Amino acid sequence: VRRILGWAAPPAPAAPPRIGLHPLRWKESRFPSNPWVRWALRAGLLGYFLLLAWLWFHPKVTPAVADYHGRTAFFDVVVSMPLWLYLLAVIPACGTFLAEERERNSLDLLRVAPIPAGEFALARLLGTARRLAPLAAVTAPFALVGLFTGQVHLPGVLAWILGVGLVAPFLALLSFRAGMGAATVRSASRRVGTVVGLFLLVWPFLVGFLGELFRLRARTMATLFAMDPLVAPAAPYTLFYTTAVDRDQDGQRFGFAGTLVVLLCAGAAAVLWTYLPRHLDRALHAAEDA
Repeated sequence: VRRILGWAAPPAPAAPPRIGLHPLRWKESRFPSNPWVRWALRAGLLGYFLLLAWLWFHPKVTPAVADYHGRTAFFDVVVSMPLWLYLLAVIPACGTFLAEERERNSLDLLRVAPIPAGEFALARLLGTARRLAPLAAVTAPFALVGLFTGQVHLPGVLAWILGVGLVAPFLALLSFRAGMGAATVRSASRRVGTVVGLFLLVWPFLVGFLGELFRLRARTMATLFAMDPLVAPAAPYTLFYTTAVDRDQDGQRFGFAGTLVVLLCAGAAAVLWTYLPRHLDRALHAAEDA
């Protein structure tokens, strides 16, 4: 009311944002400006916090998910959820990056800006991690409590980080390469969807078909499943759990095969990163000619 009547001083201008030396990273790490979306995200984080509190401290949860020796991998899997969400979010985010800039008519500005080629992929990789940081911040205290109570295994958490941390750059760079030449976001989404569908649907169907055709053993089919890059991030943890806790030989074979795939994905990511400037330059020049 004072502002309407003119009695209040005009509000001070907002301070300019601190962009820093990496403008693309700053742009991609911003949270939604819509207040309704922000409140919805806060409500979701609160619900997630209450769910974790119920899982960790309710007296009937741990006996329900543990085996007859009192061992369980349930809480390790719950702690890994932010990592899996990051893995699933970074694939479409990187695949549609250039197409989004084309639709905004801002690709010409990025083309002439002194930005290294790797910054285009790092912007989405780090920006997605920044947007999911609140989810990890809510999970971290429960993980620490679980380490002291024995619900969470520290080597298991490190194994999850290793698996997702080595596979995520490969899938992100692969989707970035797949959607690089798309003219629209819809076209880029179709290309990225083809890559994800290959690993998510075609690979399991092919393994099942080969298993029925050649009557493969269950351990052989599990090894073939572990070669899927969307399944392989779970292999280092499976290897740890079946070696240090459960002593399951079939699980160890799955873990060994999947861990090998994780290392191969890291090497493939290094190759894609090496060729990224050449591929990006070709895509930008194609867009300029078009």
